[in-house]
Amino acid sequence: MKTWKIILGLLFLFLLNTVVGGAEQELFFVTDTEFPPFGYMENNKQVGIDIEMVNEIARRLNLKIKIQMVPWNRLLEMTKKGACDGSFSLFKTEEREKFAYFVTAEPIHYSTFKYFVLKGKEFKYEKVSDLYGKTIGINAGFNISDEFDKACAEGKITKQEVEDTETNIKKLLGRRFDVLVDNDLVLPFVAKKLGVLDKIVALPKPAKEKRGAFLVLSKASKNIKDKKALLKQINDTLTAMRKDGTIEKIINKYTK
Repeated sequence: MKTWKIILGLLFLFLLNTVVGGAEQELFFVTDTEFPPFGYMENNKQVGIDIEMVNEIARRLNLKIKIQMVPWNRLLEMTKKGACDGSFSLFKTEEREKFAYFVTAEPIHYSTFKYFVLKGKEFKYEKVSDLYGKTIGINAGFNISDEFDKACAEGKITKQEVEDTETNIKKLLGRRFDVLVDNDLVLPFVAKKLGVLDKIVALPKPAKEKRGAFLVLSKASKNIKDKKALLKQINDTLTAMRKDGTIEKIINKYTK
């Protein structure tokens, strides 16, 4: 019996070595800079829902990983070029599927984007034309819709892109723009830390409905020998994490 256990153990290590190209090899992932509560720095430590999710996947698969936080546009470029082994968390689009394998068993998180305004400056929003004539603050690289982009291109809406939510909140408070569009968990989290949550209100209708954001593997990465095998392992692990309550526990830690 002991002999069989030893053989099975060696077989597992061999398979893991085949997938990642070496048991001691480090996989390199990138995520967005300062995107709380999903990923941010606290006391010189990477924390957040997405960070904990990816670290738990690595722990269960016995993978050695390194995570770096970079601006969103750089994240996309690094994933395209294979300058990282993977990234998180991305909405699934046809364009991104050209350069990334999506781990689709479970999203790393769900996102709902809303329009936020200063309290007392609320207005009725039902369609993009209700935003005409307004200046909208948005995180760089985020996409709302083709209709929104068209209105911006035609000058009907003025769009200002900023790299982080905290800067956007400060610009909204300073009346540098009329409306701020952001994730419905991210903005309240940051506004609460700044002590200004009571000054900002979300419009009822979402700017973008709930969507899953996923962990991806870079198709151009040369560090992973068998990406599809690793993809399956991660998918299976995420499914197990959902079933055993780990995902819900991690989310509640940052949102309750």
